[in-house]
Amino acid sequence: MMRRSTVFAMLLLTLLAGCERHETEKAAPPANATGAPTLDELKNATYSGIDALAEHVTLVDGLWQGEPFVVGGVARPRLYYARDFRLTGDLDGDGNDEAVALVGYSGGGTGELLYVTVMRREAGATDCVGAALLGDRVKIRDARVTDGRIVIDVLQVGPGDPVCCPGDLVTRVWQLTADGLVEVRTTPTGRLDVSVLAGVVWVLKWWSWDEPAPAEPEVSAVFEGIRVSGFAGCQAYSAGFRDADFPGEVHVLAVVADEGSCIGTAAEVQSRFLALFGAVQRYSFMNGMLLLEYKADGRTGTMLFERRPLSVPPQSE
Repeated sequence: MMRRSTVFAMLLLTLLAGCERHETEKAAPPANATGAPTLDELKNATYSGIDALAEHVTLVDGLWQGEPFVVGGVARPRLYYARDFRLTGDLDGDGNDEAVALVGYSGGGTGELLYVTVMRREAGATDCVGAALLGDRVKIRDARVTDGRIVIDVLQVGPGDPVCCPGDLVTRVWQLTADGLVEVRTTPTGRLDVSVLAGVVWVLKWWSWDEPAPAEPEVSAVFEGIRVSGFAGCQAYSAGFRDADFPGEVHVLAVVADEGSCIGTAAEVQSRFLALFGAVQRYSFMNGMLLLEYKADGRTGTMLFERRPLSVPPQSE
């Protein structure tokens, strides 16, 4: 069993925060640009309203780092963009779309504070017009803009959950007002179990955080009950996939692929995927993606999967 952090109950606060306008040469869109800020602009924009920071900070390629807390030390504050997350929608009713971005703050410890922010184009600049705290180590299962509001399905720590293993499923809703970004509804929807993975096709996009999976052959996973099946690269496969002792912990049982010939790149992809899938110990989420964490040959890693509607069949030969 994996080592556990001390069990404690966490109080998640939604903090209202504003974002101030700030122009930078790299982030500023063309004067005639229309629509919501692009992903590149968001990764090079200026953010404020981060309560752990006393001033606005500008990301460069998705990252800002402050001075070390102690002279000569390693620990320092960091603000970073949450990978490639970006939503768009009209949040203020003016007929123009804003962009919804996620940024994370780390103070050098184990905590990771996640913020939802609203960014808009105005007068040739990228403006940050609202920000709110999601919480510490909150996981994003899904996110969307509906009826002018930001709706995010999260996985967060519930009473009695170890910090490593959040188990509460909650849908949270924000509205952009004159006072900033305000959380208007919080709805608990249950506890984490493998049933939340059902109803979609999960397609492998990354072997690890920094190694993309090939577009072809496409590897997929469809969860139903305590079983999973899909396409491994050459053949279909199936396995047992059952919850273990803590939320997000899982037992993968009897991974079996169909018989048939398998050569070349497809064979390499299939062999690698089946070996890693059989070693999966945890599942979690990030920005709407499914994370499968494994331990194989003495090393740990994470595969990342993107959701696709179940009506779109996975690729097969």
